[in-house]
Amino acid sequence: MKNILLLIASFLIFSCQEEGDVQTQAKLVTLEDMKSQIGFVLFDSEYDSYQPNSDLVQQIKESYDSLNTDFFLFIEPTCKCLGNTESVPKIFRILNDAGINSEHVKIYSMLYASMMNPDFDDDPNFNLNSLPSFFVRKQNTNYIELFSSYSGQDSTSEDTLENYLLEALNN
Repeated sequence: MKNILLLIASFLIFSCQEEGDVQTQAKLVTLEDMKSQIGFVLFDSEYDSYQPNSDLVQQIKESYDSLNTDFFLFIEPTCKCLGNTESVPKIFRILNDAGINSEHVKIYSMLYASMMNPDFDDDPNFNLNSLPSFFVRKQNTNYIELFSSYSGQDSTSEDTLENYLLEALNN
């Protein structure tokens, strides 16, 4: 009898869920939405502790063309990987220090890289292979991926995230 009641209760619970409860495609989210996800619990502390190279930040500021440059971040909300915990806060700190508002970054939450994304699925110039990924798009056609090139090198090395971002903006 207990098993029958448990079966009926389970059926009622699951039958009441709306079809939209399961994420079937990439979802556009805000920075605050992203920071509330489990993979980003350290965002604020990482953001605050990172000190970008001020000379490179100034060059990024000078190279940024708001009319022809877009930024896209693709995240897995539950991943506690190095990209989420270190690279994502760093890129937002660099952009902020360069005077580029976080509202200029479109953030897509996805469960996996091959998930449907209506904004990019029909774009032959776009290819997403892993999460998280950060892209700079120039002239609405040329995508440059930063996180695949930058693998969390020490900020004292020449291959800093600032260098990769500056290179992407100048291409």
